[in-house]
Amino acid sequence: MSFSTKRKVDTECRSFQKKWKLEYFFADLNRKPTCLVCRQEISVVKEYNIRRHYQTHHAHEYNNLMGKIRKEKYDALLACLRNQQSSFSKFRDDSEAAVKASYVISREIALASKPYFYKNMYYESY
Repeated sequence: MSFSTKRKVDTECRSFQKKWKLEYFFADLNRKPTCLVCRQEISVVKEYNIRRHYQTHHAHEYNNLMGKIRKEKYDALLACLRNQQSSFSKFRDDSEAAVKASYVISREIALASKPYFYKNMYYESY
């Protein structure tokens, strides 16, 4: 008796098709198809899954958009998503800068061989 390994759909190296962008309002973000309308990620890159999501959730609202209007709506949704993501990255950058500053101060305290609560050193360095 031979046992074959189970087939895993997510390891089949399926790729996101460019035609799905305008057809279903999806974008390929971090190798995951993401709906631009509701920001939901589809786990497996298959047209059936993407089409089913679009038809059950958004078709009634966006099926009447054609041509240039549809492209403009896609661009607006994509810009909104990118703007939202950039605000999170700015917050992350600010947090990283604060952590880096605390490391610099901690290093200066350690090099001066002073206790951590020594306040005069902060004023001397600035």
